[in-house]
Amino acid sequence: MRMTFRPFLIMLPLILIISGATVNSSARNYTRSYIQNQIVEIYEDMTISGELHIINSTLIFHGHRILIAKPGSKLFIENSEITGNGFSIFVEKGAKFRLLNSEVQNFGSIDLEAFRNVTSGERLVEYNRYLWIGPDFTRNVNLYGEDGIVIKADEAEIVGNVFRNYTSIRIYSSNNLIKRNRFIEMRHEGLAFMNGSNGNRIISNYFGQAKRMDREIFGLRFYPGTKNEEVYNNTFEDLPIGIMVANIPPWDAGENFTIHGNRFKNSIFGFTGKLKNSHIFNETYVHNLSPVHFEACVNLVFENSTILDVTYQPKVMSKEYFKEVWERKLLKNMAYWMYGFYCSKAMLSLGWSGYNITIRNNVFSNGPPYTMAVDFDMAKGIKYVYIVNNTFLNIGSYIPRDYIVRNDWTGYNRIANVTPIDGACIALEGSDYVYIVGNKFTNVLNGVATSSPDNLGNFGNLIIRDNVLVGVDRFKWREQRYLRSAKWWTGNYSVEKDSIGIALGMRYVKKWDAFKTYAENSTILIEGNELINFTHPIVIDFKRDQAGANEMGVKRAIIRNNSIENYGNMLILHDPPNSVLLKNNNVIVRGLVNILVPDEVQAGENFEVVALFNNTSSFPLNLDVKFKKDNLVFDVKKTLIPAHSVFFEVKASTSFIEPGNHSISVNAGGREIIRTLRVIPTSPNLGLATTLITLSALLMIFLTIMILAVWKKP
Repeated sequence: MRMTFRPFLIMLPLILIISGATVNSSARNYTRSYIQNQIVEIYEDMTISGELHIINSTLIFHGHRILIAKPGSKLFIENSEITGNGFSIFVEKGAKFRLLNSEVQNFGSIDLEAFRNVTSGERLVEYNRYLWIGPDFTRNVNLYGEDGIVIKADEAEIVGNVFRNYTSIRIYSSNNLIKRNRFIEMRHEGLAFMNGSNGNRIISNYFGQAKRMDREIFGLRFYPGTKNEEVYNNTFEDLPIGIMVANIPPWDAGENFTIHGNRFKNSIFGFTGKLKNSHIFNETYVHNLSPVHFEACVNLVFENSTILDVTYQPKVMSKEYFKEVWERKLLKNMAYWMYGFYCSKAMLSLGWSGYNITIRNNVFSNGPPYTMAVDFDMAKGIKYVYIVNNTFLNIGSYIPRDYIVRNDWTGYNRIANVTPIDGACIALEGSDYVYIVGNKFTNVLNGVATSSPDNLGNFGNLIIRDNVLVGVDRFKWREQRYLRSAKWWTGNYSVEKDSIGIALGMRYVKKWDAFKTYAENSTILIEGNELINFTHPIVIDFKRDQAGANEMGVKRAIIRNNSIENYGNMLILHDPPNSVLLKNNNVIVRGLVNILVPDEVQAGENFEVVALFNNTSSFPLNLDVKFKKDNLVFDVKKTLIPAHSVFFEVKASTSFIEPGNHSISVNAGGREIIRTLRVIPTSPNLGLATTLITLSALLMIFLTIMILAVWKKP
């Protein structure tokens, strides 16, 4: 049945179908009402002051109508569809609200895009925030807050629904259950919890398919001052911002959050926020631009998570987009602020400040040149950071097909005038008491470095212990470079860079809060690490050859009990003398050490070639072992040389036909060893003897046959 509600003809339909809900000030109140198996068209605002159940029905709102559930009322919607064109639903404090297995679409009328053409005032400020994806974030709730779905009733139950094409859903109340819903095509905030909304559970939902990717649109947002939130097993996909916590005035951190089992994909920012006393674990970030940003966090644990592939380059982040941002004067330096979108890729960024942060048992994998896997970007400084038992794989050395490497115009620290540090697995800045222990770095361009976009890179007390770092020696790629006149990246330049294991240097900066790590005394301990296949395994630069160097504190580095391959390329620059102590560092031997072949063989005779390998590191070594004779490959063995192995054997067999001197060689891992052996002709005497023995055997067989034949004759 289809029912139509119009202003002056409303009483009869209400009595027949909603025999208890109040739709306008003149309607009667009833204790209980149902809309069941109906199609209801609504042309005016509805106010629920009793109890309303909407079951297996369709509500169609015409115009910017409002459905209000007043204090003391109950609004239960199940297996229904609610649609319209810009309507809103308000559930006030003291009401009861349940929304189950329904679809709600086309709601909310305050679209921030409508502010695009304003020229002054608060709307202009807020639109500019909406346009620029990143700080500073939208915050003027007075402009946009009373719109979409607004819930102020505690213990709301929202389960199994689809929300489509809408401005926002905002929850002010506490202890709500949000489970197995789909939030899609949102235009500002998929789901937002406001200040004072605590103890909510957000479980197994899908947030995705934002209405557009070039505006500040959130999947899940927590305003400052929310507490005791559980967010787990959700999916965030195709969003400008997946999750944000706080990050706007009054800057109160989200406190006691438990976040786990969520998956982020194809988002510009995965997670960004300010947290306190919180735990994040078992998260997965795949193909995002900037997966994780922690701002001014305190007592935070991030563990057992995977951050994979930061090569996402959304098409909407175009030259035209940045042109509008630039013309609106939202950026002081266009190239500097664009680096986060196109150049340096911070997989996990520690920003502004922080205290007591643990990052452990995570996997950081597949980052292109200029990637920083764990990035310190400090204005106020950070203390007590524990980076423990993580895996860093293909950081700075991963370039998938069709990916465009864009040079970071802002530049990086130049340590000891060796090379700019083009990103790093761990990029330190403004930090004190950082512990980097038990991590594994494989196929990385740079390991641990004082490297940052704004050339600070200063640090205090630092321990780098018991890590295994395997580099790429030198790495080549092609890239575009920023052209100031065009305000964009162009060209196709060839680049080849050194690989650096640990590079620590100090640089003078202005006297702001992060300056204190430059000015204070500190000790750096580099102990028990293995550094393999780096152009420069360790680079230390404490030279006081720069402006402001007289204000640098006493820095002392102790480098001991490390195992280093290519020890001769280690570079230490220090001033004054004795600021760097080297003790009990060992040379790692990895690769081909000898081959064994006979001195002499006969022509046509098979013989064995034995290649001997040592690998004194704790990291297995994969090699293609090429066996050659007279400089032509006759066999290739794909071999894994185990860790801690000595004289590990790899064998191949061959022969020579022609007598004379011949060469045998083995090539593996860039090293080749050649041996010469003599091939002699087959011996003539030996050939005659062999012939006589053969003839004698044949004669004996013939005589035996003849004797047997005679004996058997009758």
